[in-house]
Amino acid sequence: MKYTYSNMLGRNLIKVMAAVKLMARVQGATINDLMEGLGISRRSVYRLFDTLNELNFPLYEQDLDGRTKSWHLQEDFLTKLPNLDLPHLELTREEVLVLYLLISRGNILGMTELNHYIPSIRKKLEAFLPMDTRAEQVRKKLDDIFIPAYQGIKDYSGKEELLDDLMTAITEQRTCSAEYHSFSRDKRHSITFNPLKLFEWNGGFYAFIQLHPELEIRTIAVERLGDISLSEDCFAYPENFDAEAMLSSAFTITFNDPIRVKIWFDRSQANYIKEKRWAKNQSLTENDDESLILEMETSGVQDVKRWLLSFGPHAKVLEPESLAREIRDDISRMNKTYDL
Repeated sequence: MKYTYSNMLGRNLIKVMAAVKLMARVQGATINDLMEGLGISRRSVYRLFDTLNELNFPLYEQDLDGRTKSWHLQEDFLTKLPNLDLPHLELTREEVLVLYLLISRGNILGMTELNHYIPSIRKKLEAFLPMDTRAEQVRKKLDDIFIPAYQGIKDYSGKEELLDDLMTAITEQRTCSAEYHSFSRDKRHSITFNPLKLFEWNGGFYAFIQLHPELEIRTIAVERLGDISLSEDCFAYPENFDAEAMLSSAFTITFNDPIRVKIWFDRSQANYIKEKRWAKNQSLTENDDESLILEMETSGVQDVKRWLLSFGPHAKVLEPESLAREIRDDISRMNKTYDL
């Protein structure tokens, strides 16, 4: 299989960067250096060379003793930006703010080895900042604007290889097999699947997959996967699958469980409800007493119920009656739990 730029989005991204670092040394890197330094086979090293050549990295080889060669990057390549033909490279103030926001949102990867690349990325980006934003005090202020929040974030340390394998499988459309811990069954079982999309939700990574053999589309939590095995079989991406449409139609990440609800919120919660969009299809009605009625079509009955219970007496389900009855029953059981 020939490696292309898309492969860099998967596990080869880190290895490409590590290979460049090794070959940028004065002594360069031999095949054995690259095998040992990257933990890959000789065949994979030559595949890596193919990737670098396709990306126009200027490699050259140097004979050491008639039997061994070292591989190098042209020296001038290390001090300039290659393959760019842009009239103006400085970032605007708005672009700077967006970049700082995106970097601050990388908190899910904050406990993985990928986090080590963020300081160097930010340092290199300084060359593109407008002159009036390069001063240390200005950068300090930008750092103070956005701070990462770590509460409720899942820990992906030690899962870097798993994430790389999954991204590689998605970009190459390769069928996978792995062990998966199902919380509903409370046991691990083997699954074979086609990985479709990776997305972030509520501090964690999830993936849309087609589960074999029925090819039904499911959602899995990435951290519950064991080591992934990528097969040589490639799958056809489902024509009618729209990940963004599915995510916009669900209240959280529960799909194929549609519900239409009508909910009353008292005046203390009205502004909070108005400042967010809770579903793609929704409407708001403001009452004379400053209370609010939210009507929406979404998916995930239990997710909506848990959300409503978090409002306590400040929210009431008007429709459907079945959901209102479930909530009344839950409140009754809670009273018994607390001996009220």
